[in-house]
Amino acid sequence: MPKATILQAYQAIIPSMKSVEQSILVFNVPFTFVKGMIDVVITFLIYKHISPLLKGSQK
Repeated sequence: MPKATILQAYQAIIPSMKSVEQSILVFNVPFTFVKGMIDVVITFLIYKHISPLLKGSQK
């Protein structure tokens, strides 16, 4: 897709977006950060239970 089309899609949501880079910073970076934090929490919750399987030892 052309950059202009992508920018128009972002501007349909927030008209003050001036560039694709600014739009990515405003929309995509926070979503990616939150998604990463959810992955970290899930890993902390299940790692202790599955670590014997990952290490190859049985209890």
